[in-house]
Amino acid sequence: VSNFRMFIMALFLAAALLIFNAWAMTHAIYWTYRFSDIPMHILGGFSIGIFSASVLNPYSPVRFAAVFLMIAFGWEGFEYVFNVNVIGTGTPYIIDTVSDIMNGALGAVAAYWLSRKILWQSA
Repeated sequence: VSNFRMFIMALFLAAALLIFNAWAMTHAIYWTYRFSDIPMHILGGFSIGIFSASVLNPYSPVRFAAVFLMIAFGWEGFEYVFNVNVIGTGTPYIIDTVSDIMNGALGAVAAYWLSRKILWQSA
């Protein structure tokens, strides 16, 4: 598997996230089902991880983690600025943010493992 194919996979994952998020927002899924954002953040972390793997050449676990963390904290900053959080659930913002980053990290770890297996076989 080439870096280009991993990049295309990341684009498809991001498009799937965009479509599902639009559907979830339109149908108030995040507010109706309190924990419905968990799989979204896991898939988002996986997508970010696949993107990170596609642009990192040569392989570097530190840069992989740095790219994930920059994007994850950037997204959480976006949520804070535009007041996108678990409205109406009573969850304090900091708990929601930490939970979102941890769920995203689960997806990123899965992407890291996959990248080690199929992209960075010699690493």
